Amino acid sequence: MFRLYNCFIILLLSAVGLQAQCWPTGMTHDTRQEHQWLSCIATQSPNPQRGQSFWVMYDLGTFYELTTTKIWNFNEPGFVEQGITKLGIDYSLDGTSWKSLPDANLELASGERSYEGQPGPDLEGIVARYVLLTALETGTTNSSCAGLAEVRFDIGDPVDLSSELPEASIEVFPNPTKGQLVVILPNEAIETLQVYDAKGRIVLQQKPNAKRIELDLSVLPRGVYMINAITLSGERFQQRVGKIE
Repeated sequence: MFRLYNCFIILLLSAVGLQAQCWPTGMTHDTRQEHQWLSCIATQSPNPQRGQSFWVMYDLGTFYELTTTKIWNFNEPGFVEQGITKLGIDYSLDGTSWKSLPDANLELASGERSYEGQPGPDLEGIVARYVLLTALETGTTNSSCAGLAEVRFDIGDPVDLSSELPEASIEVFPNPTKGQLVVILPNEAIETLQVYDAKGRIVLQQKPNAKRIELDLSVLPRGVYMINAITLSGERFQQRVGKIE
């Protein structure tokens, strides 16, 4: 089942760390600065490629599949130009290795409590624990601050990378992996070994010739994959693995 995280971001001066307070869906939007996020000091981003920037990072606590989003821009009356008009979006499994999504273009807020925000980017089921938002452009070239009022993520149930699926008897390590993966199969009668991505597409397939094999996932992007082993009789064994860089 999908759940809504509907949170507005409490004021941060340097964008180091994050606190979020969640309100029930449907409540009118607050316009007070202290109930929004505003950064006026550029600091080193957790993603080294972003450098010194205005950023805010969400730690969701565990791995989730992320889908649609909704964003409310900075909404303090008279200061809506400090809202972000171009937003950089990165995600990570470990908070160290990052993958970037296309930049999102945002409209400025109205400065009114009736402001309804706008649909954010569809994250299309990516699996992540950390989401990093970076201000690339604001409503004015003279602004030395950048802010957002509220961000909502639609998420699925937690994705457990450490435990086996029901009836799974495939061992994989290390998990998560940076590329090289050792797979221990339940027996040597496996006809086909397949690797699926999070969208259910086969990205790697081979016929194993031993119970212990090594897979090279280094060419695959970061994310969560499913190892699928099929026996001659059609029996299937599965295990999840995370790719972190």
